Amino acid sequence: MRLPMVPVTEPTRVAVRSAMVHAGLIN
Repeated sequence: MRLPMVPVTEPTRVAVRSAMVHAGLIN
């Protein structure tokens, strides 16, 4: 799931990906 509207930066990408992974593992 990618949001083209959101600027993709290294820290943002890592944070978002980490959150997505954790959410996926939890849900």
